[in-house]
Amino acid sequence: MIRFIDFKIIPLEKGDIEFISEITKELKRDKVDILDKHIPRNEEFIKMCSYCKSIKVDEKNWIGT
Repeated sequence: MIRFIDFKIIPLEKGDIEFISEITKELKRDKVDILDKHIPRNEEFIKMCSYCKSIKVDEKNWIGT
């Protein structure tokens, strides 16, 4: 699922911050095999963007899913 989110950061008194988020749109997306919990894998971690789900493949490159 791809979600479009409006995200507001509001400064408050005493240095507090208010965060407001709202999902404004959702789209279905194709299955991403690397995210399938049933596929066998090793113990290595992957670095993935929580927003766009791109995966870091080396220090300078990311691949989109």
